[in-house]
Amino acid sequence: MDIHNIFLAIPNSATIPSSIKSHTWKNNLYYPLVRMGHNVVLLDYEYDEFFVHAENHGWLKKHSVEFSDILWRTFKKEHSKSPFDLCFFYICDGFVDYDVLKRIQKCGVPIINYSCNNIHQFHLVQRISRVVDCNIYAELHAGPKFAAIGANAVQMQMGASPDVYRPIETAYLYEASFIGQRYADRGELMSSLISAGIDAHAFGPRWRNDVERVGNVSIGDRMDKLLSIIRMHGIGYAVSYILSKYQKALGDKKEDEVLADHVGGILADDAMVRLFSESKINLGFATVYAGGREGGGELYHLRLRDFEVPMCGGFYLTRYTEELEDYFRIGKEIECYRDATELLDKCHYYLSHESEREKIRKAGLARSLACHTWNRRFSDLFSCSTISSLLRN
Repeated sequence: MDIHNIFLAIPNSATIPSSIKSHTWKNNLYYPLVRMGHNVVLLDYEYDEFFVHAENHGWLKKHSVEFSDILWRTFKKEHSKSPFDLCFFYICDGFVDYDVLKRIQKCGVPIINYSCNNIHQFHLVQRISRVVDCNIYAELHAGPKFAAIGANAVQMQMGASPDVYRPIETAYLYEASFIGQRYADRGELMSSLISAGIDAHAFGPRWRNDVERVGNVSIGDRMDKLLSIIRMHGIGYAVSYILSKYQKALGDKKEDEVLADHVGGILADDAMVRLFSESKINLGFATVYAGGREGGGELYHLRLRDFEVPMCGGFYLTRYTEELEDYFRIGKEIECYRDATELLDKCHYYLSHESEREKIRKAGLARSLACHTWNRRFSDLFSCSTISSLLRN
Protein backbone atom coordinates (compact mmCIF):
# COMPACT_ATOMS: atom_id res chain seq x y z
CA MET A 1 0.00 0.00 0.00
CA ASP A 2 1.31 3.43 -0.93
CA ILE A 3 1.44 6.17 1.68
CA HIS A 4 -0.22 9.35 0.47
CA ASN A 5 -1.37 11.28 3.55
CA ILE A 6 0.67 11.54 6.76
CA PHE A 7 -0.25 13.34 9.96
CA LEU A 8 3.02 14.50 11.50
CA ALA A 9 3.56 15.79 15.05
CA ILE A 10 7.15 16.79 15.82
CA PRO A 11 8.90 19.33 18.10
CA ASN A 12 9.31 22.92 16.83
CA SER A 13 6.35 22.50 14.52
CA ALA A 14 4.53 25.79 15.16
CA THR A 15 3.95 27.91 12.07
CA ILE A 16 5.23 31.01 13.86
CA PRO A 17 7.73 29.97 16.55
CA SER A 18 8.37 32.44 19.35
CA SER A 19 12.07 32.10 20.09
CA ILE A 20 13.36 28.87 18.55
CA LYS A 21 16.48 29.31 16.45
CA SER A 22 16.79 25.75 15.27
CA HIS A 23 14.13 23.72 13.47
CA THR A 24 15.95 20.42 13.75
CA TRP A 25 13.04 18.06 13.27
CA LYS A 26 11.41 20.04 10.48
CA ASN A 27 14.71 19.84 8.63
CA ASN A 28 15.23 16.16 9.37
CA LEU A 29 11.70 14.70 9.24
CA TYR A 30 9.11 17.05 7.73
CA TYR A 31 10.91 18.45 4.67
CA PRO A 32 12.33 15.09 3.54
CA LEU A 33 8.85 13.51 3.66
CA VAL A 34 7.42 16.39 1.62
CA ARG A 35 10.23 16.20 -0.93
CA MET A 36 9.54 12.49 -1.33
CA GLY A 37 6.06 13.40 -2.57
CA HIS A 38 3.98 12.60 0.51
CA ASN A 39 1.11 14.87 1.51
CA VAL A 40 2.13 15.81 5.05
CA VAL A 41 -0.13 17.65 7.49
CA LEU A 42 2.13 19.11 10.16
CA LEU A 43 0.57 19.72 13.57
CA ASP A 44 0.72 23.48 14.16
CA TYR A 45 1.75 23.36 17.81
CA GLU A 46 5.08 24.16 19.45
CA TYR A 47 5.81 21.55 22.11
CA ASP A 48 9.58 21.54 22.30
CA GLU A 49 9.34 22.57 25.96
CA PHE A 50 7.60 19.28 26.74
CA PHE A 51 10.93 17.48 26.26
CA VAL A 52 12.59 19.83 28.74
CA HIS A 53 9.92 18.84 31.29
CA ALA A 54 9.59 15.20 30.24
CA GLU A 55 10.14 14.04 33.84
CA ASN A 56 8.03 16.74 35.50
CA HIS A 57 4.77 14.93 36.15
CA GLY A 58 2.97 17.99 37.49
CA TRP A 59 4.01 20.17 34.55
CA LEU A 60 2.97 17.53 32.00
CA LYS A 61 -0.40 16.94 33.66
CA LYS A 62 -1.16 20.66 33.38
CA HIS A 63 0.03 21.21 29.81
CA SER A 64 -0.96 17.93 28.17
CA VAL A 65 -4.63 18.94 28.18
CA GLU A 66 -4.12 21.62 25.53
CA PHE A 67 -1.76 19.43 23.51
CA SER A 68 -4.25 16.55 23.49
CA ASP A 69 -7.12 18.80 22.46
CA ILE A 70 -5.21 20.39 19.56
CA LEU A 71 -3.88 17.02 18.39
CA TRP A 72 -7.35 15.46 18.26
CA ARG A 73 -9.12 18.47 16.71
CA THR A 74 -6.47 18.78 14.00
CA PHE A 75 -6.58 15.08 13.21
CA LYS A 76 -10.37 14.97 13.06
CA LYS A 77 -10.59 18.07 10.83
CA GLU A 78 -7.90 17.02 8.37
CA HIS A 79 -8.87 13.34 8.32
CA SER A 80 -12.40 14.29 7.28
CA LYS A 81 -11.00 16.22 4.31
CA SER A 82 -8.58 13.55 3.12
CA PRO A 83 -8.18 10.38 5.20
CA PHE A 84 -4.75 9.80 6.67
CA ASP A 85 -2.81 6.64 5.87
CA LEU A 86 -0.47 7.05 8.79
CA CYS A 87 0.27 9.11 11.89
CA PHE A 88 3.95 9.76 12.57
CA PHE A 89 4.46 11.27 16.02
CA TYR A 90 7.47 12.21 18.12
CA ILE A 91 6.12 12.29 21.68
CA CYS A 92 6.96 10.84 25.10
CA ASP A 93 4.99 9.50 28.05
CA GLY A 94 2.49 11.99 29.45
CA PHE A 95 2.59 14.42 26.55
CA VAL A 96 -0.94 13.57 25.41
CA ASP A 97 -3.98 11.72 26.74
CA TYR A 98 -3.72 8.11 25.56
CA ASP A 99 -7.49 8.05 24.94
CA VAL A 100 -6.84 10.52 22.09
CA LEU A 101 -4.39 8.07 20.53
CA LYS A 102 -6.90 5.25 20.85
CA ARG A 103 -9.58 7.40 19.19
CA ILE A 104 -7.24 7.97 16.26
CA GLN A 105 -6.58 4.23 15.99
CA LYS A 106 -10.34 3.53 16.01
CA CYS A 107 -10.53 5.67 12.87
CA GLY A 108 -8.39 3.03 11.19
CA VAL A 109 -5.17 5.07 11.13
CA PRO A 110 -2.04 3.41 12.56
CA ILE A 111 0.23 5.45 14.81
CA ILE A 112 3.99 5.09 14.78
CA ASN A 113 6.01 6.96 17.38
CA TYR A 114 9.58 8.07 16.83
CA SER A 115 12.07 8.35 19.68
CA CYS A 116 15.81 8.65 20.13
CA ASN A 117 18.16 8.62 23.11
CA ASN A 118 16.59 5.34 24.17
CA ILE A 119 19.94 3.96 25.28
CA HIS A 120 19.76 6.11 28.41
CA GLN A 121 16.24 7.57 28.45
CA PHE A 122 14.01 4.65 27.54
CA HIS A 123 11.98 5.31 30.69
CA LEU A 124 10.52 8.37 28.91
CA VAL A 125 8.65 6.24 26.34
CA GLN A 126 7.89 2.99 28.17
CA ARG A 127 4.15 3.60 28.56
CA ILE A 128 3.39 5.14 25.18
CA SER A 129 5.37 2.40 23.43
CA ARG A 130 2.65 -0.09 24.39
CA VAL A 131 -0.16 2.18 23.14
CA VAL A 132 1.03 3.03 19.63
CA ASP A 133 1.03 0.55 16.75
CA CYS A 134 4.77 0.69 16.16
CA ASN A 135 7.81 2.44 17.62
CA ILE A 136 10.64 3.80 15.49
CA TYR A 137 13.94 3.97 17.35
CA ALA A 138 17.37 5.17 16.25
CA GLU A 139 19.99 3.31 18.29
CA LEU A 140 20.62 -0.33 17.38
CA HIS A 141 20.98 -1.49 20.97
CA ALA A 142 17.65 0.05 22.00
CA GLY A 143 15.78 -2.73 20.18
CA PRO A 144 15.85 -5.23 23.09
CA LYS A 145 14.35 -2.60 25.40
CA PHE A 146 11.18 -2.46 23.29
CA ALA A 147 11.12 -6.23 22.89
CA ALA A 148 11.34 -6.71 26.67
CA ILE A 149 8.05 -4.86 27.21
CA GLY A 150 6.31 -6.46 24.22
CA ALA A 151 6.23 -3.25 22.15
CA ASN A 152 6.29 -3.43 18.36
CA ALA A 153 9.41 -1.60 17.13
CA VAL A 154 11.56 -0.99 14.05
CA GLN A 155 14.96 0.67 13.82
CA MET A 156 15.46 3.69 11.59
CA GLN A 157 18.86 5.26 12.11
CA MET A 158 19.17 9.02 11.86
CA GLY A 159 20.44 10.75 8.73
CA ALA A 160 20.77 14.18 7.14
CA SER A 161 19.08 15.98 4.29
CA PRO A 162 21.50 17.35 1.64
CA ASP A 163 18.98 20.11 0.92
CA VAL A 164 19.75 21.56 4.37
CA TYR A 165 23.12 20.11 5.35
CA ARG A 166 25.60 20.94 2.61
CA PRO A 167 29.16 22.22 2.19
CA ILE A 168 29.67 25.99 2.26
CA GLU A 169 32.53 27.71 0.44
CA THR A 170 34.26 29.61 3.22
CA ALA A 171 37.61 30.05 4.94
CA TYR A 172 38.49 28.12 8.09
CA LEU A 173 37.90 30.17 11.24
CA TYR A 174 38.36 27.52 13.94
CA GLU A 175 40.80 24.73 14.55
CA ALA A 176 38.06 22.70 16.25
CA SER A 177 34.43 23.26 17.18
CA PHE A 178 31.50 21.51 18.80
CA ILE A 179 27.77 22.25 18.55
CA GLY A 180 25.42 20.87 21.19
CA GLN A 181 24.44 21.00 24.84
CA ARG A 182 26.99 20.98 27.63
CA TYR A 183 26.54 17.87 29.75
CA ALA A 184 28.35 14.68 30.79
CA ASP A 185 32.09 14.99 30.00
CA ARG A 186 31.75 17.62 27.27
CA GLY A 187 32.96 20.57 29.34
CA GLU A 188 35.89 18.55 30.66
CA LEU A 189 36.98 17.46 27.18
CA MET A 190 36.62 20.92 25.67
CA SER A 191 38.57 22.58 28.48
CA SER A 192 41.34 19.97 28.22
CA LEU A 193 41.73 20.71 24.49
CA ILE A 194 41.88 24.46 25.08
CA SER A 195 44.38 24.03 27.91
CA ALA A 196 46.56 22.00 25.54
CA GLY A 197 46.64 24.83 23.01
CA ILE A 198 43.86 23.76 20.62
CA ASP A 199 41.70 26.68 19.47
CA ALA A 200 38.46 24.83 20.22
CA HIS A 201 35.04 26.51 20.51
CA ALA A 202 31.67 25.21 21.70
CA PHE A 203 28.18 26.52 20.87
CA GLY A 204 24.82 25.62 22.34
CA PRO A 205 22.83 25.49 25.58
CA ARG A 206 24.57 25.60 28.96
CA TRP A 207 28.00 26.70 27.72
CA ARG A 208 27.47 30.31 28.74
CA ASN A 209 26.15 31.30 32.16
CA ASP A 210 24.60 34.62 31.17
CA VAL A 211 22.03 33.71 28.52
CA GLU A 212 19.79 31.01 27.09
CA ARG A 213 19.15 29.04 30.25
CA VAL A 214 17.36 25.80 29.55
CA GLY A 215 15.83 23.04 31.62
CA ASN A 216 14.14 23.26 35.00
CA VAL A 217 15.34 26.71 36.03
CA SER A 218 12.49 27.83 38.31
CA ILE A 219 12.20 26.58 41.90
CA GLY A 220 8.74 25.22 41.17
CA ASP A 221 9.90 23.21 38.18
CA ARG A 222 12.88 21.85 40.10
CA MET A 223 10.68 20.72 42.98
CA ASP A 224 8.25 19.13 40.53
CA LYS A 225 11.09 17.14 38.94
CA LEU A 226 12.51 16.12 42.32
CA LEU A 227 9.11 14.85 43.51
CA SER A 228 8.70 12.97 40.23
CA ILE A 229 12.10 11.31 40.73
CA ILE A 230 11.19 10.35 44.30
CA ARG A 231 7.93 8.77 43.13
CA MET A 232 9.73 6.79 40.43
CA HIS A 233 12.96 5.80 42.21
CA GLY A 234 12.69 6.52 45.92
CA ILE A 235 14.31 9.00 48.31
CA GLY A 236 17.74 7.32 48.29
CA TYR A 237 18.02 7.71 44.53
CA ALA A 238 16.87 11.34 44.75
CA VAL A 239 19.54 12.17 47.35
CA SER A 240 22.20 10.59 45.16
CA TYR A 241 20.88 12.60 42.20
CA ILE A 242 21.13 15.89 44.12
CA LEU A 243 24.68 15.14 45.26
CA SER A 244 25.82 14.25 41.75
CA LYS A 245 24.27 17.47 40.39
CA TYR A 246 26.12 19.47 43.06
CA GLN A 247 29.43 17.79 42.28
CA LYS A 248 28.91 18.38 38.56
CA ALA A 249 28.21 22.09 39.20
CA LEU A 250 31.49 22.41 41.13
CA GLY A 251 33.37 20.80 38.26
CA ASP A 252 31.67 23.10 35.75
CA LYS A 253 32.83 26.19 37.65
CA LYS A 254 36.46 25.09 37.36
CA GLU A 255 36.03 24.51 33.63
CA ASP A 256 34.29 27.86 33.09
CA GLU A 257 37.51 29.83 33.54
CA VAL A 258 39.18 27.90 30.71
CA LEU A 259 36.10 27.95 28.47
CA ALA A 260 35.23 31.64 28.95
CA ASP A 261 36.43 32.99 25.60
CA HIS A 262 35.69 29.80 23.66
CA VAL A 263 31.92 29.36 24.02
CA GLY A 264 28.79 30.76 22.39
CA GLY A 265 25.04 30.37 22.55
CA ILE A 266 22.54 28.43 20.47
CA LEU A 267 23.13 28.80 16.73
CA ALA A 268 20.48 29.25 14.06
CA ASP A 269 20.34 26.44 11.51
CA ASP A 270 22.18 28.30 8.76
CA ALA A 271 24.93 29.39 11.18
CA MET A 272 25.35 25.80 12.34
CA VAL A 273 25.69 24.48 8.80
CA ARG A 274 28.21 27.20 8.02
CA LEU A 275 30.26 26.41 11.13
CA PHE A 276 30.77 22.82 9.96
CA SER A 277 32.64 24.23 6.97
CA GLU A 278 34.43 26.92 9.01
CA SER A 279 36.02 24.33 11.30
CA LYS A 280 39.05 22.26 10.42
CA ILE A 281 37.88 19.64 12.93
CA ASN A 282 34.25 19.11 13.95
CA LEU A 283 34.07 17.38 17.32
CA GLY A 284 31.58 14.77 18.45
CA PHE A 285 30.95 13.72 22.07
CA ALA A 286 28.98 10.50 22.55
CA THR A 287 28.94 10.09 26.33
CA VAL A 288 25.60 9.95 28.15
CA TYR A 289 24.72 8.74 31.64
CA ALA A 290 22.55 5.72 32.37
CA GLY A 291 19.11 6.98 33.34
CA GLY A 292 19.93 10.35 31.82
CA ARG A 293 21.44 11.71 35.05
CA GLU A 294 24.86 12.51 36.45
CA GLY A 295 26.21 9.66 38.49
CA GLY A 296 24.90 6.94 36.20
CA GLY A 297 27.28 4.70 34.31
CA GLU A 298 28.72 6.04 31.07
CA LEU A 299 27.01 4.93 27.84
CA TYR A 300 27.64 5.86 24.21
CA HIS A 301 25.36 6.08 21.18
CA LEU A 302 24.97 7.69 17.77
CA ARG A 303 23.25 11.03 17.28
CA LEU A 304 22.20 13.44 14.55
CA ARG A 305 25.55 15.20 14.44
CA ASP A 306 27.20 11.96 13.27
CA PHE A 307 25.35 12.37 9.98
CA GLU A 308 24.94 16.15 9.72
CA VAL A 309 28.66 16.98 9.85
CA PRO A 310 29.78 14.54 7.12
CA MET A 311 26.80 15.57 4.96
CA CYS A 312 28.14 19.14 5.18
CA GLY A 313 31.55 17.96 4.03
CA GLY A 314 33.09 18.64 7.43
CA PHE A 315 35.95 16.62 8.89
CA TYR A 316 34.42 14.74 11.82
CA LEU A 317 36.25 13.45 14.90
CA THR A 318 33.95 11.76 17.40
CA ARG A 319 34.04 9.30 20.26
CA TYR A 320 34.20 5.70 19.00
CA THR A 321 31.09 3.56 19.24
CA GLU A 322 30.83 0.15 17.64
CA GLU A 323 27.65 1.09 15.77
CA LEU A 324 29.51 3.81 13.84
CA GLU A 325 31.24 1.08 11.87
CA ASP A 326 27.89 0.13 10.34
CA TYR A 327 27.69 3.56 8.68
CA PHE A 328 31.22 4.87 8.08
CA ARG A 329 34.72 3.54 7.50
CA ILE A 330 36.64 4.75 10.54
CA GLY A 331 39.85 6.50 9.53
CA LYS A 332 38.66 6.74 5.92
CA GLU A 333 35.34 8.67 6.06
CA ILE A 334 35.32 9.94 9.66
CA GLU A 335 37.76 9.68 12.55
CA CYS A 336 37.29 8.49 16.13
CA TYR A 337 38.94 8.66 19.54
CA ARG A 338 38.50 6.38 22.55
CA ASP A 339 39.68 8.61 25.39
CA ALA A 340 40.79 12.17 26.14
CA THR A 341 44.43 11.45 25.32
CA GLU A 342 43.61 10.05 21.88
CA LEU A 343 41.27 12.99 21.25
CA LEU A 344 44.09 15.45 21.86
CA ASP A 345 46.59 13.41 19.85
CA LYS A 346 44.30 13.19 16.83
CA CYS A 347 43.47 16.91 16.99
CA HIS A 348 47.19 17.72 16.84
CA TYR A 349 47.77 15.16 14.10
CA TYR A 350 45.00 16.23 11.74
CA LEU A 351 45.65 19.93 12.25
CA SER A 352 49.16 19.32 10.94
CA HIS A 353 48.19 16.83 8.21
CA GLU A 354 45.79 18.81 6.04
CA SER A 355 45.85 16.50 3.01
CA GLU A 356 44.76 13.49 5.08
CA ARG A 357 42.07 15.56 6.78
CA GLU A 358 40.75 16.78 3.43
CA LYS A 359 40.71 13.27 1.97
CA ILE A 360 38.67 11.93 4.89
CA ARG A 361 36.13 14.75 4.89
CA LYS A 362 35.51 14.40 1.14
CA ALA A 363 35.04 10.65 1.49
CA GLY A 364 32.61 11.22 4.37
CA LEU A 365 30.54 13.55 2.21
CA ALA A 366 30.42 11.04 -0.64
CA ARG A 367 29.35 8.23 1.71
CA SER A 368 26.67 10.43 3.26
CA LEU A 369 25.16 11.44 -0.07
CA ALA A 370 25.08 7.82 -1.20
CA CYS A 371 23.82 6.15 1.96
CA HIS A 372 22.65 8.49 4.73
CA THR A 373 19.90 10.75 3.39
CA TRP A 374 16.51 10.83 5.06
CA ASN A 375 14.95 9.86 1.73
CA ARG A 376 16.83 6.60 1.95
CA ARG A 377 15.90 6.12 5.61
CA PHE A 378 12.18 6.66 4.99
CA SER A 379 12.13 4.53 1.85
CA ASP A 380 13.62 1.63 3.78
CA LEU A 381 11.23 2.19 6.68
CA PHE A 382 8.05 2.31 4.62
CA SER A 383 9.02 -0.78 2.65
CA CYS A 384 9.86 -2.94 5.68
CA SER A 385 7.41 -5.74 6.43
CA THR A 386 6.34 -4.41 9.84
CA ILE A 387 5.19 -1.03 8.52
CA SER A 388 3.76 -2.55 5.33
CA SER A 389 1.56 -4.89 7.35
CA LEU A 390 0.24 -2.00 9.46
CA LEU A 391 -0.80 -0.11 6.35
CA ARG A 392 -2.54 -3.11 4.85
CA ASN A 393 -4.70 -3.78 7.91
